[in-house]
Amino acid sequence: MCAHMLRKMVMVAMLVGLLVGMPRVAAADVVSPALILNEYNCVDGDEFLDGADSGKSDTFFGRVMGNGDNWIELVVVEDHADLRGYELLWLENDGDGNGTYVWDDAHYLDNQSQGKIIFSDAALWSDLRGGTIITISDKQTVDTEYENGTEVEFDLSTDTSYDPLAGDWTIHMSSRQEAGQANPLVTTLTNVDGDPAGAFSVGNSDWEMRITDGTTTVFGPIGEMGGGVFGGISGKEVGKLEADPTAFVDNDNFNDGTSSTFGAPNQWSGGDEVQDFSALRAAVPEPTAVAMLLAGLAAFGFLRRR
Repeated sequence: MCAHMLRKMVMVAMLVGLLVGMPRVAAADVVSPALILNEYNCVDGDEFLDGADSGKSDTFFGRVMGNGDNWIELVVVEDHADLRGYELLWLENDGDGNGTYVWDDAHYLDNQSQGKIIFSDAALWSDLRGGTIITISDKQTVDTEYENGTEVEFDLSTDTSYDPLAGDWTIHMSSRQEAGQANPLVTTLTNVDGDPAGAFSVGNSDWEMRITDGTTTVFGPIGEMGGGVFGGISGKEVGKLEADPTAFVDNDNFNDGTSSTFGAPNQWSGGDEVQDFSALRAAVPEPTAVAMLLAGLAAFGFLRRR
């Protein structure tokens, strides 16, 4: 073997020895959300979606005054997500806060009402499939009326008949109902004087939400305050994501709108654009005919309660 080749082999051996002996450096932890805000209702209790005579309606509630009252819609954007301990932190600059902050941040003013919704350690939240839709209403029953004056009552009781393998991708929480349970699935805190247990607020007066994993903000803020990229939501509109749901959306992808789809993919541009959940749900096999039948029967029972 020539001396030149021998020197190269010795150098390679020395380099390998150095690399093997070096301490391993862990890659920096990258915090990404397993859960994002998708839509929230800003329609005032005495208004209709897009105002009088517009004909606009929500795909679930129909055309009713208040558009279902206080509700938010979330989407799971990580497969097999564990949401135990996740927190939804909201504020609204409507002047009715009492200054006792449930959560704090140096740039918020004293007159901002604030609160949080905390996911419990229940097994329900421990393994959610990507593409799951979670809706949360602060009421268990919503009494309202259609545009023609006919009164209607919606039962928004907690529903956990969740089974993606059978085609059921939705979970619904009534935060006030949960407040009365021995082991609530969500716990709601608020500093608004006079609010009952389980109440939270959603509205068009500089409202925003951020999501944490219990310690670190993983998504947001989304809304008109700290995020501030989009604004101008009126009391006749909803705030919503106008893009396919992923972990990488931000305020630039949100907008005010007059189409509303409680518990279903968002629509915009007059219904020409609809969210696509197929990428998020691709890991779950399509339901069989038997599974779809069972899911249909379960859904029928759920709708009958409404």
